[in-house]
Amino acid sequence: MKRKLKEIGGDKFEVLDRLEQQGEMYRMMQIEKLMAYIFLSLILVIATFNVVSTLSLLMVQKREDLQTIACLGGDGKMLRGIFLSAGRMICLIGGLLGTGLGALLCYIQQEYGIIRLGQSSGTFIIDYYPVSVHPTDVILVLLTVVGLGFLSVRIAVHRRFR
Repeated sequence: MKRKLKEIGGDKFEVLDRLEQQGEMYRMMQIEKLMAYIFLSLILVIATFNVVSTLSLLMVQKREDLQTIACLGGDGKMLRGIFLSAGRMICLIGGLLGTGLGALLCYIQQEYGIIRLGQSSGTFIIDYYPVSVHPTDVILVLLTVVGLGFLSVRIAVHRRFR
């Protein structure tokens, strides 16, 4: 349709679609989305300390079991593998549950509008906070959560079992 309108109007008219007409607003929204992602990623980095401390406490609690495994012939590589697997499982399950819960909350907001923009109806053009969930965003969040979690687990385990 845009091409046909350009052919009809020629060089006298500029034919723009909705995205091109509101280009600055859409760019601003993309920057806002990026900043939210960066801030939430920083919060996630702080949350990974919880995983590291949990894993460290697990290693301290299992000290006697580790000695038993070592006496039975288990080497440092095997012990490292055990705790890497446990830490990765914690991160993966937590990432999947958190991402799933977040996607569910977004769906509920889209369908039922549980978070309102104002106290009274008609204050804004829309009454409820708008939410749009995109599969690429969900995948990016999940990869970020799992990636940072795996990295923190690797650092914690390799510090303990050098």
